[in-house]
Amino acid sequence: MSVTNLPKDLESQTITQISKLSTVSKLQHVVNSHPNNLQKWNQLFTELNKLIDTIATTNNSNDINSDDNDLKQDIHNSYKALLSRFPYLTEYWKKWQSVELKINGETASQDILRMAVENYPNSISLWTQYLSSILIHDKDKTDTELFRNAYKQALIHNGYDFNSHPIWDMAIEFETNQSKQSKELLELYLRIIKIPLYQYAQYYNQFSEINKQFEIQQIITSSDQLNQYVNEFGKNHLDDLSLLEKHQIIDDFTASIFSNTQSRVNKNWQFESLLETQEFTLEIGISNNNNNNNNIAKEKPIWINYLHQEIDTYAKKPNNDQFELVCTLFQRCLIPNCYDSEIWLKYLDFINNSSLSKQEKFDKQQEIYINITAKLIPLDNNETRLKYVELLIDYEKNQEANEYLFSWMKLFSGGSKKYYKASYLEITKELFNLWIKLLDDEQFITIAESMINKYFNIHEKQPRKEKDEGTANNNNNNTTPNSESKSKLELTDSLITSVISFLNDESICILTVLYLKQLQHQQSQSQSQLETKQSQTIKIRKFFNKFNHEKCFKTSIQFWNFYFQFELTQNHWKNLKSLINHIKFNTQLPKIIIDSFIEWMYEISNDNLINFLKLNDGRSDETIIMKDLEISNSLYYNKTTIKRHAMKNNYIIINNNNNNNNNNNNNNNNNNNNNNNSNNSFDKKRNNIGGEEEFLRLTSKQIGHPGIFVDAVPQITNRLMLDGNDIDLTQENLSIPPLPMFKNVEKASQPIKYPSTTTTTITQTR
Repeated sequence: MSVTNLPKDLESQTITQISKLSTVSKLQHVVNSHPNNLQKWNQLFTELNKLIDTIATTNNSNDINSDDNDLKQDIHNSYKALLSRFPYLTEYWKKWQSVELKINGETASQDILRMAVENYPNSISLWTQYLSSILIHDKDKTDTELFRNAYKQALIHNGYDFNSHPIWDMAIEFETNQSKQSKELLELYLRIIKIPLYQYAQYYNQFSEINKQFEIQQIITSSDQLNQYVNEFGKNHLDDLSLLEKHQIIDDFTASIFSNTQSRVNKNWQFESLLETQEFTLEIGISNNNNNNNNIAKEKPIWINYLHQEIDTYAKKPNNDQFELVCTLFQRCLIPNCYDSEIWLKYLDFINNSSLSKQEKFDKQQEIYINITAKLIPLDNNETRLKYVELLIDYEKNQEANEYLFSWMKLFSGGSKKYYKASYLEITKELFNLWIKLLDDEQFITIAESMINKYFNIHEKQPRKEKDEGTANNNNNNTTPNSESKSKLELTDSLITSVISFLNDESICILTVLYLKQLQHQQSQSQSQLETKQSQTIKIRKFFNKFNHEKCFKTSIQFWNFYFQFELTQNHWKNLKSLINHIKFNTQLPKIIIDSFIEWMYEISNDNLINFLKLNDGRSDETIIMKDLEISNSLYYNKTTIKRHAMKNNYIIINNNNNNNNNNNNNNNNNNNNNNNSNNSFDKKRNNIGGEEEFLRLTSKQIGHPGIFVDAVPQITNRLMLDGNDIDLTQENLSIPPLPMFKNVEKASQPIKYPSTTTTTITQTR
């Protein structure tokens, strides 16, 4: 399932043809790299517009060279790329239509308008312009059905819009010119007089002038309502009514509709009169990128209250007209608020709670989800995307849900030339949770274990036979009904391989922890089977011994949190002590996380004091004694931090050692045997210092930020109370101490040497 879902005419989002003009070319490169920068798009079209008149002149001269054709294609591709990403920019659809009219003629111009209403069907102004172009362009052909089908489509999308009178006017004028007594004209009036529109009174007056030309049965289609009118006049049959009585009934019927419509218009006007921003403009797009949508935010409560009023009306008396009116109101609201996932979810919730059939609900919700999740909802907001997955699961479309999540996983992992870390990890976790939900427990464990081994390029010594048997069992589970199997999803080998290729050091930790939790879940479900329970426990611990040294797990909070909780639930105090020591000295977790583990261990030690006394042969546990020192921010007191950073967990020390080794090698090559003895003695001296001293030495050279060093810090050379400079305050004749003397003062103002970015970059993917 594609995550873009662009209309066929707008599949390309990249400007493929680059202009030879330097200014235009530079701007095209910028918008290709930053397609959401509407300011640069605006600058690009400003430059292109300067060339349009020249192209139009060339068209008139019957001498169009290849450069003109290339430039015309540039303009076409530029508008296509912008409007595929921002389909609600009405202003630019109209500009594109105008440009095509100048450089390519009426047919191309009308084709742009057709694309506009297909991709932005809720624009009244675009539909009005498109309908006008059909009338003008096809006036000699008198293609009645072409225009009729077009305005019907326009009314399907906009007929209940409070400001849709331009489309209604064109439709009524067209049908009136065809025939003043046609059923099409009557159908239009019977629809429009019931809808609360801005020009509602105008349409009522127009219909009042012509409604006597139609039979009463054509106007009052409900037989029960018609019989009620007949009874009120004391008649038994409709044919017994006189012409005057029929006209009175028609007037009363239309007047009652008008009264109801007028009441609704007055009720809605309190909101409509306050809504000033109802279009998506360039300014709205720019302000959204800058998080400065003051006007939109100001009008949002008005939209919400308006929607609540109409939703309540539908809840009291569900009917198709009110349903369409609420949907249209949502669509109007979501033009200026198109990036607001909260309102989109309200819209989807309304459809889900409506009186539509189950399939109709799904079709409408799916259409909305597909249109908004790729184009409108920001990439860092996955709430609507996950709601769509829930919808697919509710309707038992499990394969589609799996493909949908995998498509987004690929996109966020760098498929769009950018790595969206937070969204990638969120979607990846949801994908694996979906597998857990839909697969049999054993099936997920087997697949996850295989994926982890393949990611770390680990091959078991005896996997072939077991793998073949496992595959056969999995195939049987997928194809053969089994009362014990819960699998509702089929994962092919090619799909699993593809997922592995998009994993990185952060997402493999997610899969690992979910895999371990499933093993633990199996363990908890096997309370009556002691052997199974013990085997799962051993398997979890073997996994730790096998993989804990991997670099990705050294930085994974969830990995260590799982094992800490696991050993705690097992009441294995010895393993718990070993684990906390491993966390303190061998991981690369943030200090605040390590401090949390230490405090956690402190509470556990106090709560289980007797067990730890037995474990330590009657001695108090060191966690209780050293807790405050181990969470101290002072490197002087916190020996745990010093050891952790000194044990190859500090990139500064590693890089410094590597640089020194490289320098030593260069010196050996340049000076041959002359400097060998001096270099060797230097290495021995450094080795004698030790890792902890090396870390403290480097730390002392930092100036308030890790990794930024100075050659020397100014120091006082004649400090008081040190080196025999004590002052005896009991003496009567005290001499004034000398002024302080400093060293390294001249180096304090030297430029700071910042570390190279190449030495601090951490690889995102494996």
